[in-house]
Amino acid sequence: MRTLYESILDDDDKIVSQSPVNTIVSLLLSGKAKKSDLDSLKNKVAVYKLKDRDELKKLVNLCTKLDPKCSLNWIDVSKVKNMYIIFQNSKFNGDISKWDVSKV
Repeated sequence: MRTLYESILDDDDKIVSQSPVNTIVSLLLSGKAKKSDLDSLKNKVAVYKLKDRDELKKLVNLCTKLDPKCSLNWIDVSKVKNMYIIFQNSKFNGDISKWDVSKV
């Protein structure tokens, strides 16, 4: 086993233990998160490894509903190759300055 970001992953990158970050993301994706949950991530950088581009779109939309000016720097987008329409029709006006978009 190895530690990557704040999740404990096995050799196939499957999560075997959830961190507080993953718990908050689970709440976001289920629609049960509060603004205070999102605020707790604002000073973190690239601590949540995305499953896919669709998950990024969902997270952007859900986080924007809670706070259009939130920071999304906690999302690791380093493996995302296509961000087409990620922010389409979104009211997001927050911080993504720490995103690694070198593969987009």
